[in-house]
Amino acid sequence: MSQTSMSAALQNLQDLYSNNKFQEGIDLLLESKSQWDSSQFHELLGAFHMKLDHYAAARYHFEMAMSKGAVGTTLNHNLDYVLQQLGLGSNYHTTWWERMVDTLAMAPFELWASFSLLCLALAFWKMRQRLAMGKKTAIIVLWLFALVPQIVYWGGLQGRTSAIVLQEAPLYEGPSAVFAAPKTIRAGEKVLIDRSSDGWAFIVSPKVLSGWIESKSLGFLGGR
Repeated sequence: MSQTSMSAALQNLQDLYSNNKFQEGIDLLLESKSQWDSSQFHELLGAFHMKLDHYAAARYHFEMAMSKGAVGTTLNHNLDYVLQQLGLGSNYHTTWWERMVDTLAMAPFELWASFSLLCLALAFWKMRQRLAMGKKTAIIVLWLFALVPQIVYWGGLQGRTSAIVLQEAPLYEGPSAVFAAPKTIRAGEKVLIDRSSDGWAFIVSPKVLSGWIESKSLGFLGGR
């Protein structure tokens, strides 16, 4: 999108926002999705959903914007407001660990492999220094440390992704409605998905919400 057309599109959205035509703003954004920067698209869409009290959808889009690199006081304030409306507390004080897990879970395999190679390179460099026998422990430690990223990735994070629950939904004991559903998960919760099966997803974190949920009830983070 050119600078001129971008300015015109933003002005159009601002007019719709100012005139409380929030659904029209959402429709316009969805129609022109391919023309927007991904982070800006989700931040704007989140703002319109927030004004319609679609707080779960708003959280999903604000979180998506952040995962795409969006930063700023307004975005943080809006996300905090949405979390408060959902009864989930402040983004600043309760979700730092979630963000750490999200970052690790969404990091590509190449990042983990590069970190391992860096550790191995350091180990080889230390070997070339011909350290004294007592100092060769450092080489062994570096070699072992190089295995950590692979263990973390393959053992815990591969195939996992974060998601926002877009609507209140039952949690089943198996990937089908024929199983018992002893728990219900509220809209707006952020969960970590371990695996999917024919339209169903298994929640592994938080543990208290572990169970199977229909994938259509989730907004998966990390896509476009």
